[in-house]
Amino acid sequence: MFFSITRSLHWLLATTLLAAVGATFYFSLNHPITADLAMLHYSAWLINEKNFVLYRDIFDINFPAPYLFHSILGNALGYEALPLRWVDLFLLTTLGFASWKIISPLSKPAAITSFSLFCLLYWVNGGEFVLERDVLALIPAALAFAIVCDNKITKNIIILSGVLTAIACSMKPNTIVMMPVLLWVLHSNCAGKKIITIALFLLSMLFVALIPFSWAITQGGWDSFVDIYRHYLPIYANSRYDLWHYSSSAERWQMLLSQYAQWGGMSLLLAAPGLLWARFLHHKNSVLCKRITQLAAITFSFTLYEAIAGKFWLNHMFPSAYWSFLCFALLLTTPTEQSATWKKTVAILLLIPCVGLGWSLASWTLPLMQQAHQKEITAPEDWRARQVASYLQAQHLQPEDTVQVLDMAGDGQAALLMAKATSATRFLIDVPLWMQPDSQETQTLRQNFLQNLQQKNPVYIVYFEQFLHPGGGNRLKEFKPLYEWINNHYEITEQREAAYIIYRKKP
Repeated sequence: MFFSITRSLHWLLATTLLAAVGATFYFSLNHPITADLAMLHYSAWLINEKNFVLYRDIFDINFPAPYLFHSILGNALGYEALPLRWVDLFLLTTLGFASWKIISPLSKPAAITSFSLFCLLYWVNGGEFVLERDVLALIPAALAFAIVCDNKITKNIIILSGVLTAIACSMKPNTIVMMPVLLWVLHSNCAGKKIITIALFLLSMLFVALIPFSWAITQGGWDSFVDIYRHYLPIYANSRYDLWHYSSSAERWQMLLSQYAQWGGMSLLLAAPGLLWARFLHHKNSVLCKRITQLAAITFSFTLYEAIAGKFWLNHMFPSAYWSFLCFALLLTTPTEQSATWKKTVAILLLIPCVGLGWSLASWTLPLMQQAHQKEITAPEDWRARQVASYLQAQHLQPEDTVQVLDMAGDGQAALLMAKATSATRFLIDVPLWMQPDSQETQTLRQNFLQNLQQKNPVYIVYFEQFLHPGGGNRLKEFKPLYEWINNHYEITEQREAAYIIYRKKP
């Protein structure tokens, strides 16, 4: 009886959370393109429609693979939000398949529950995290791990795992933290010549990893890419989560260790109970014990994922959260029918933390998604990006007209994408202009930006208020030569308090 009750309750929780995920996705269907998605997809529009060259005409430190991916999406599906939602669903379904492959041998309800918990976290703010780099990297990473966990390692499996790992690392290089685990699993599962197996994996990975870079080189952006990595990347790497620079190396290491202890520790604490419970129930099954050990290793490796860059933002911690959810959900591992009654009783009690976490995520996500869904129906004009886009569209911009936005990744790029307006300079985001403002590198960027802006002489300049910004306060006034040039040559044509200012070129 206990066995039947436990199994039924596990499936009830899993299906309930999956239903909540379905509702969340429905509420997301009318959400606009925002945040990093706006940055990526607007860049794709510039590349496809305006012949911009990545790095030369678009200043960015990220690898080219996400831009190649979004360029393909733009050519195939266009630049509206709804098709991207269905792409997002397809990719998350693929992630669900990987979750099933990894966890179902241990517990089928756990596979569904863990995937559902991640989806609820991922969709918590609607469009904010859709199709951005961390999730684009996580999906091939999870698929690669799922296929190498299979004890039947063949030549095709080795090549495919190398291809998937290359895609993951190309989307976000932090994903390289999984490499030692994958190599270890391949080495231990391979019955043939282990050196040849590892070499084939690395060669297939190298070949695929070079494809997006070859695209960037043929486009003509390689020299600019190297220049950005030589001069700007060290500044970005030396910045805190709030984008202000560290005052010393000691401060940097202290903060990194502190934040890793907090977030990495939280991830490990979340993962440990499920791993221990599953290991306790399956300790006589060597195959399942091996799977649990492999899962523990990959989960630990991904706690290091964001420590590489040191920006412990919510979306940057999605990959670590995903693996922790996989482990945590193993609390839903069901004892066998012949197990002692106390084990079955414990299994029912372990439902409490699973229900608690599921309820917390669902009660956090669903109301926010429903409110955003309703707002898009009743008051879509409240979004400042749409306000700016509507203004620019009403001005009937000519094909040769350009617009410069001063913003982080988000509303500025979303506004330009909706208005189909061309950026005046390569700085689609203005963050590089404010980081370590006294450094020679930043001063050079500012000079180049101002010179390019004066040459292009955009019709409009849109300044977005942004509170997570190294400049703090009014960033424009801190960049005095830019502020003076704008005041001399532009006039304020529209202003929304604590939102944005639109400057129009004087006649």
